[in-house]
Amino acid sequence: SILAHINIQYHHADDALLSLLLSHPDEHVFVLYYDPENPMAPTIRSMSSQFFLSGIKVSPAPLWTRTRILICMSCK
Repeated sequence: SILAHINIQYHHADDALLSLLLSHPDEHVFVLYYDPENPMAPTIRSMSSQFFLSGIKVSPAPLWTRTRILICMSCK
């Protein structure tokens, strides 16, 4: 298992889906579905066949952003 802090790019529901496609073979994209009405139940999916997610933790981080996301990734 690997614990990793990730770079986050924000895409909204009305953005083009093509922007989520992988740009190069070494890129790994995870899609986080976040519902502001149910903030404690986010779901996340991997668009990469090399990784799957075994857990996600969302916690407050008021010093630099509203939410900090820590993802636990495992290689297949």
